[in-house]
Amino acid sequence: MRSIAERVSPRRWDWSKQEGDRGFTIVELLIVMIISLIILAGMAGVIDMAYGFFRSHNNVQAVNDSSRRVLASMARQLRCTLHFVDASNREDDEPYTDDKRLVFYADISGTTGSTIDNWEDAEKVEFYLNEETDEMMQRTTSPGGSTQESVLGSYVDDVTFMYFDPGVRPAWDEDLKQYTNAYVGGEQNKSVGMVKIFLKMKKDKVGRSFEHDVFLRVLVREPVRE
Repeated sequence: MRSIAERVSPRRWDWSKQEGDRGFTIVELLIVMIISLIILAGMAGVIDMAYGFFRSHNNVQAVNDSSRRVLASMARQLRCTLHFVDASNREDDEPYTDDKRLVFYADISGTTGSTIDNWEDAEKVEFYLNEETDEMMQRTTSPGGSTQESVLGSYVDDVTFMYFDPGVRPAWDEDLKQYTNAYVGGEQNKSVGMVKIFLKMKKDKVGRSFEHDVFLRVLVREPVRE
């Protein structure tokens, strides 16, 4: 029979004999860490892919929105054209219309009338590409001589203008990969019936091309300056 001291004293516990109470070994910890890293790497790849898709979608949306603003603004003002400035009727060192630049007089304020006789009383408009900032620019000069510049849109990688005589449909040559009956504002052309605008837009890795036809009333482009 045990004594009272033996009954009330704490029982010694032999931890070494208890099964399932040992800690993790280094090998087991390394295996868990490796599995965790593999899972995290997979999750990071999925997140990166989702972010790339989201960024690409935003870039496409930005390119589309910018192209719509540029083309809509150009078309609206081109339809008010009263006179094109080309190589045959420009003043000395004056920018003129070619395949990369549009220079014309337009009644964009709607106050100068609609006849070609008073084109010099209208605003002078110039569309050109700022290659340093990839922005499509507009320079407007009032009849009084004040000049204002504004940005039509961003992400413009390249722009090309083509011009067609009244009643002429663009003729595409598959071998030459170009329109054979287009011109770029040379002296031999006396009228413009349609302007075709080509835009190449680019943001990051997203690139898209757009084209837009703007039909004009027949404009006599004979030099009228004295």
